[in-house]
Parts: sequence; structure tokens; C-alpha cells
Amino acid sequence: MQLARELIGKVVRPWCHFDLPDSNYLSAGRRNPELPGPSGVVEPLDPTTKVLEFESLGVRVRNTKRFFVLNPTSISYDFVWAPMLPPAMAAVGGPAPASPFSCLTRKGTISGGRRFEMVLEYSPTADTLSESFWSFSIPSQGIVVPFLLVGHVLEPRVSFDRPAINFGQVQVGVKGKITVSLVNDEHLPFSFTVDKSTYDASDSLLAASGGKPLLAIQPAKGTVPPNSKVDLVAVFTPQAERQINYNVAVRVHNKPTPLVLNVKGEGYALASALLLELLDGGTLEMSPTGTNALDFGQVVINDRIVRSLSLTNPGCINFDFVWDLADHPRLSVKPDRGNVPKGERRMMEITYAPATAEKLGGHLATCQVINGPKYQLVCSGSGYKPKLHLSFLNHDFGPCHIWQQGMTPSATTLSLQNNDTQPVSFDILFDITDNWKVLSSPCVLAPGHSQEVPITFKPTAAQKYNAVMPVRVNGLYNVNVNLSGEGVPLRVELAKAEQMQRGVAFGAVPHGSSSNRNLALANRGQASAFVSFEPSHELFERLGIEVMPAAGLMLKPREVAEVTLWFRPKQRMHPFKEPLRALVAGVPQQLTVMSGACTGVSLALASDSIPFGSVVLGSRTSKRLQLSNNGDVGSKFVWDTKPLAPNFSISPAEGFLAPGQDVKLEVSFHPTAVNPDIRVERLCCRMITSDAPAAAEGSSKVAADSATAPGLHDLLLTVTGACAASEAVGEPLVFRCNVRTSTSKSIQLQNPSSTNWQLRPVITNDFWSGPEFVQIPAGGIADYQLVYKPMTMTAAGGPPHEGSVFFPVPDGSGLLYRLQGQVRCR
Repeated sequence: MQLARELIGKVVRPWCHFDLPDSNYLSAGRRNPELPGPSGVVEPLDPTTKVLEFESLGVRVRNTKRFFVLNPTSISYDFVWAPMLPPAMAAVGGPAPASPFSCLTRKGTISGGRRFEMVLEYSPTADTLSESFWSFSIPSQGIVVPFLLVGHVLEPRVSFDRPAINFGQVQVGVKGKITVSLVNDEHLPFSFTVDKSTYDASDSLLAASGGKPLLAIQPAKGTVPPNSKVDLVAVFTPQAERQINYNVAVRVHNKPTPLVLNVKGEGYALASALLLELLDGGTLEMSPTGTNALDFGQVVINDRIVRSLSLTNPGCINFDFVWDLADHPRLSVKPDRGNVPKGERRMMEITYAPATAEKLGGHLATCQVINGPKYQLVCSGSGYKPKLHLSFLNHDFGPCHIWQQGMTPSATTLSLQNNDTQPVSFDILFDITDNWKVLSSPCVLAPGHSQEVPITFKPTAAQKYNAVMPVRVNGLYNVNVNLSGEGVPLRVELAKAEQMQRGVAFGAVPHGSSSNRNLALANRGQASAFVSFEPSHELFERLGIEVMPAAGLMLKPREVAEVTLWFRPKQRMHPFKEPLRALVAGVPQQLTVMSGACTGVSLALASDSIPFGSVVLGSRTSKRLQLSNNGDVGSKFVWDTKPLAPNFSISPAEGFLAPGQDVKLEVSFHPTAVNPDIRVERLCCRMITSDAPAAAEGSSKVAADSATAPGLHDLLLTVTGACAASEAVGEPLVFRCNVRTSTSKSIQLQNPSSTNWQLRPVITNDFWSGPEFVQIPAGGIADYQLVYKPMTMTAAGGPPHEGSVFFPVPDGSGLLYRLQGQVRCR
């Protein structure tokens, strides 16, 4: 069931709505609680008081706030803005005190459903917090809304990029310049004026003294654009050895406080001396007038020789210096410029480092003391090159196969020979990459000695390669060896498309024959390639294949060469299909597929031994052995039966097997005497091909070697067994009858096996007889009827007739029953 509830509400519509930004001046406790309220004393404010905050960027700036008052009703009404005066002042009725706040819309009418824009201004004269209480009233409705106007004065973000500048020591009569920036981070422009009186540069003071100012700042006035800066250049021109320390004031319009820049500086006079340190430890003073000789002597190229000089400052003022070597590439000085503190000296090194065999004659180098003397040095010397001979400076490897695993990289050897009278060291400054490899370590060569450096090239893409191998000699200069080469694809394949697609077929080769095929190998690449059939050696050995040339062959670019494959099988083989693999430039590659077969006789026995186990004497057991012709040619087989007699026999002893045909041989064990170990080892079966000449029967068949198939081996068979004596089963069977009459008894025989038995019993004593065979079904029982018919009488009290019946079981065991007969008189 659906529930329903009636809801009733009431909407109260205000008489006016102020579209003012939110202010937390009161709610967040930002107002100082010690400030007076509308009555002029400290008091709590009306909670309905609305706050309107002003922010003035500097003083004497007019700031305007505009907002709308909405009349949501359909009735027009008048409004009035008025400042809220303390009761005492309101009672007097005089004019309101001066206030930075004013309202430009003191009165007006707001039509129903319309809004009216209110405009209030804030013009501060001081950078203090200002508050003023006003009221907004609708006389016709008796509505009065208190307002608190709050004014904040913000310091304009106009400042120097640094608080002070220091010229340091500036030589008398020399101008020192420093640039300082006046930065305006506000969105309004501000004008500024530099107060010259703060650094003794006012017009009146200069006119009275008749001198020039020590410090000048330009421009002295101007305007800083919004969010920009103006650079002021301060120039310090000392006229005597004295210090200055000014706090320069810059007045920014509408900024309550001026900016102050501290400026310091000191004037000084200059004195200097340049000394050359001699090799014997002494010094030689350089003359500031005229020229001074400086000889470096003989220097190995890319080595360097250093001469030391010292610039002293015996005065009381620091000074700067700068060297000028006239841009000579082999001369350098360190430091080439700098400062020498008063009472100290600065060490300098001038270096000559020749890069080639050259002469340095009469080159002028100068050391200029800033605003002081200039020292001129005439430099001389020569460059000397060691006699290290390189076997080549350029080597092109030419086209090389794109490197693959197994390839031997292209290599060469760089020979370095020292033909100088002094030892020479060298170092190969070359990093190993994927394409280039240099095996070398730093080495020192004695005079007349040499060293070889192997270099290998392994291209990884089909492109041209270039490399520079620097040889650093004596750690001073490089001799560049240029290396180049080109990567080309490896393209060695069979020249005949049919051999690539169909392969190489030797066909069916008869045993003892051979077949050959020629392969045309083509090198379609741009680099020579050595072809080796080493990966197929094991396959060739197994299949009876020979390759010519056996050692492989080198194929030049665009060359076609023939390879001969001879198939000489050593035994019969089933049809085969094998890949022909070769090493082409060290990379394994399948060239084509070889197929073929070898036809011949292949007779095989299912087993090469038959163990019969133990057989009871007089018993007989047989096992079957399969002889198969797995070959391609029919073959006759002949067993050597002579070693089998008298305990073993095999049937058939000879026969013929067509290809794929097999025969079941029956091997029988019928021991003739008790023996624990009866065996015939390595019984031979000779194979004779269908076209071989016939041989005589018996053992002579086996002995006829001319009838044996060529290359075939005799089959060998081992048969073993043991013969044990039989034991009678139970008590003797006793028969009683009259002479020349007969009686019979049955012997129950059981077949526990899973095959039918046909037993042929053996009866001793002719007085007993029975059927020649007895059939016993698998798992069944049969009775064997024995008939006793004595032909003579037994003596009274004498021994009975005795006999036995033996049942040989197919598994080699047997059942022996003893028989006794007693003859009675009629």
C-alpha cells in the first residue's frame, strides 16, 4: 500500500536583496575587538551588520566598490544611505567628521522587480586601517540595515631588485658603473623621483661647491610600467682616495614610505710590478717601458712548457689586470685576467703548446694593469714532433658481410714503429662499439721497437661505415687513423631454382652401387664467402655421402662454383629426406634438401635369444620366433641345425621371404638327459639373395660363402634351457585282473592354462595301453583311460608288474604316474 503525506510550507520574500561578496571580517574574528562601534565606544556589533571591504594600493588613491540591490517585490520604494554618527555628535547636529568613505548614490528609488547599482568610494590619506558605520534604510517600510565599511591600505609592490650596491675599490679618475632595477609587481604604473639630496648631488649643493658629483644615478625620474621594471645606472667617479656610503632615497608616487638604496664605494691609487721566475730560481723584473724577451725553447708538439710570472701590488689599493696574447692558438695564460689585492702578489703561468712542427718567433704578448702600466713580452720557441711511424693512416675494409653469429669479423693490423732516439708512448683513444673493436692498451715503445694493434670490423646493417681512431702520442697529440667499410648482405644460394625448390634426389641406389649429383653454388653478394659443409659431416657419415671438394670452397663475388655429392651407401637404408646444411661465411645455412634410399636385403629376428627355462625330462616345449624381411629384395634363409641336436630343433630350418614378408619359426626344446644348463649360443642363420646360386642342404648350405648376399651379416640366435627329472604324482595306480584279461582305470587331467592342450602320453611296460593323444580344453578337465592287460602272471607274494605313464605339458613340465599290476589266477 502506498503511503502519502501532505506537506505544507510558507515562503517569506525579503524586501530587498544585497548582491555583495562574502566577507569573514567579523565571522573569522579578523576585526580588532578594541575598535569602537557605531556609538563611538567599544560595543558588540549588530549581528545583521553587513561588511563591505576596500583595498587601496597606496594612499591618495580613489577606490570604488559597486554592487546591486534587488527589489524582489512588485512595489517600488525609496532608499537612503547615511553615516551612523555617535549619539553625542548626532545630538549636536553638526557636519559629519571627515571620512575616507563616501557614497555616490545616497538616495534613490528601486522599482518593483528591478535592481539598483550602489556606488561607494574609499580614498585613504594614511596607511592605517579605516572603519565607518553606515545604514541603508527604506523609510516606507521601516527597514534599516547596518553596514560596516572597512578600508585597508596596501603598500605598492615597488622595490629595488637589491637593497644595496657596492662599487668596491675604484681607481681615482675611473668610472665605476652598476645597474640596479626598480621593479613594479603591481598592475598599475607608478612614477618615481630620485632624491639627489640624499647623496650630495642636489643642484644647489653642486652650484655652491662648483664641483662634480661623486655619484650619479640616471634616470633621476620616470614611470615604472605595470608588472615591469626600469634599470637605473649608478656611476661612481672617485676624485680622491676616500670612501662613500649613501642611503639614496627614491620617492614613489602614492607610496607612503620612500625606497632606500645603500651605495658604497672607495677610491684608490695604483702601483704594480711584473716578475719573471728564472729556471735557476731567481727572478727578472719586466720593464713597463719597451719590450721583454721570453724564450720557451724546443717543445714536443702537443706538449707544453710553462713559464711562471708574478704580478705584485706594493701599493695600498687592489687592482685588476688582463692579458692579451693577440689570439695566438698555441699560447695561453692562466689566469688571463684577475685581481691583485694590495700588498700581495698574483702568480700567473704563460704556456706554449705547439700542435705542429713550427717556430714561434717575435710574438708579442701584453699584460695590461687596468688603469696602470702595460708590460710587453716578445715570445719565442719551436715545436718538435716525435718520429712514430704508423703502417697506415687510412684503411678500407671494403664490402663485408653483415655480421651474424658464427661469422669471423674482418680484421687488419696496425703496426706502430718508433724511429726516434727517445722512447715514445701511445694510447688508442677508441671505444669498442657494435661495429668496431680495437684491442690495445697504453704502451711505451723503446727506440727501434714496434707494436701491432689488431682492428676488427663487424657491420650490423647494409650501409657504409666510417670511423676515426685517434692515436694519442706521448699523451700530447693525436694521430687520426681513418677506418671505413661497408656492410653487405650475405647471399649464397643454389644457382638452379629447381634444386632449391625440389631438392637433390639420389634415387633408390642398390646396395654396393653409388650415385652423384652436382650442385651449382652462386655468390650473389658483394663480398667473398667461404662455404664449408662441416655441419653436415655427421649426416654424410651416417648416409654414406661424400662431398667434393671436401675442404670447402671460397666463392668470390658474383662467382658460381660446382659441388659434387657422391652417395655411396654402406648398408640398406629406408627412404630419407635430410636438409643439406653448410657454414656460409661461418653462418649455418640450409642450402637444399637431399633425398634417396638404398635397396637391399634386411632380415631381422624378433629376438636374438630364447630362454626355455626348466623342462622335465621326457617333456617338450616350443616357442615361436618371428623372422621378418624388412628389406626391398627377397631372400632365402638357412639355419645351421647341426649344433641344435639333440636337445633343440627349429622349424622350418630354411625358406624364402619376399620383401615385407615374415615367417613364424617354431623352436622346440626336448632335453634327453637331466642337465641344469643346456644352451646353444650364436646359432647361425645365413641369408641368401634370390639370385644367388643354390647350395646343398644341411650344414653345407651355411658354409657356402658364395651364396651369401654381399654386405649382409649372419643372424645369430642363442637358445637356453634346463632339464630336471620327473617325480611321480601321488600313490601308484594299482590294477588287478586275471592273466590275458584286461582292466582299466581313468586318470583325471586338469588344464589350468588359457590354451587348449593336446598331450601325447608316454607309457612304459607294454601291459598298459591307452589313447595316443588326449585333448584337454583350456581351463578344463579330461579323463585318460588306461587299460592293463597282462600276458604273464606275477608270482605269489612276488613283486607286481610295474610301469608308468608320463604326460608332457606344453610349458615343459610333466605329470608322471606310477603303475602297478597284480595278476590273479583264474
